[in-house]
Amino acid sequence: VNISTTGDAVYVAHEGAVSALSVDPRTCELSALGEAQSAAGSGTAFVAPDKSNKHVLAANYKGGSVTVVPVQADGSLGPATDTKQHAGPFKPHLADRQEAAHPHSIRVDPWVGKWALVPDLGKDMCVVYAYDESKGILSGVPDSPSQYRTREGAGPRHLAFSPPSRKEPLVYLLNELDATLSTLAFDTATGTLTERQTVGLLPYYVKPDRRGHCGSAEVAVHPSGKFVYASNRTNHTIAVLSVDPDSGELALQTQVPCGGTTPRHFQISSEGDYLVVANQSSKNIATFRIDQKTGMLAKPALMPMPVSPRGICIIDDKLESMAK
Repeated sequence: VNISTTGDAVYVAHEGAVSALSVDPRTCELSALGEAQSAAGSGTAFVAPDKSNKHVLAANYKGGSVTVVPVQADGSLGPATDTKQHAGPFKPHLADRQEAAHPHSIRVDPWVGKWALVPDLGKDMCVVYAYDESKGILSGVPDSPSQYRTREGAGPRHLAFSPPSRKEPLVYLLNELDATLSTLAFDTATGTLTERQTVGLLPYYVKPDRRGHCGSAEVAVHPSGKFVYASNRTNHTIAVLSVDPDSGELALQTQVPCGGTTPRHFQISSEGDYLVVANQSSKNIATFRIDQKTGMLAKPALMPMPVSPRGICIIDDKLESMAK
């Protein structure tokens, strides 16, 4: 689930489809905008708008593809304008989780808006497509030598971008299966990713677990650019990392209990004062206040949910009532 760049709509990924919902500016209540549109693949795991909100891009985890869907004048979604299929070869000894292509997310770069980055858990790659925003078309070769490849078995899942205040663009790539986070320099002219550093997100006595879906899940950069956060489903924590102001490299500062179990997703408020976590297995939402100077998280306020929350999308930053 992601909010539009204009803040007046929310986009939702569900099985094989994507939907748009309007946001009431007074109450923040949601209403369907038109019909759901096919994502041209199965196991749709992620959707996000492009830089100008002309299209949304979706990743089909099970189907192994990515799709572009246009946003129409009335805010509803239209039929897909492009789909790209990822393929093998794959390594038999990794078939427990990496038996096929599994694009887990897709985001358009915020600097020039002409590159779409796709972490593919199955292929151990972050594929970069050239993106034509006016036509909603992706181009490029997913298996070309120029594409960024992680270490074998890392399983890239999600990514986050450094803020506009930073002169050099950086991409922080979260690897689910080996619980690591990579700092990548991004060339906005060529779309090339170059690894600077990879750090572990778990303490030395906790080993990453490839079984099921219990590895690292989400990554986000604080609006100040001084801190990066990542969720670990292995030990049910939020990792807090500091960012070197010169190199952009990361240092793990601490791990904070997530306020429940299985922190599948979280989001930081636009002012950088709150971090809100969806704890899937414990069926609750945890709201942490962020210390703006240190990046540390205070004791959370907990809200039980009737169903398992899988995603967080902050529409209204006035979260004081949740944190009390």
